[in-house]
Amino acid sequence: MLVADFMGALKADLAVREKFTDPTTTLDEIDKKLRGLKAEVDPILSTPKPKEEPKPEEQPAEEKAAEPKADEPMNNAGEPKDEPAQKEEQQ
Repeated sequence: MLVADFMGALKADLAVREKFTDPTTTLDEIDKKLRGLKAEVDPILSTPKPKEEPKPEEQPAEEKAAEPKADEPMNNAGEPKDEPAQKEEQQ
């Protein structure tokens, strides 16, 4: 805003003055303001954007209900098989 206000005031001053008169601001003053702006803005614009972590996709409620919980055995996988014990008893 500082430089924009400065340049706006400079343009307004030049519009009022005659074309053959010297401006109130020199080119060195304008360059100094622009260098100050560049020194202030360049570090801000050169910093990289923070990386966004991908959000985990949420599954619909129907799919969540169909999946077994971590503590529950799947398809009786945690139960021991009785087949070998039954064969020993028959002999």
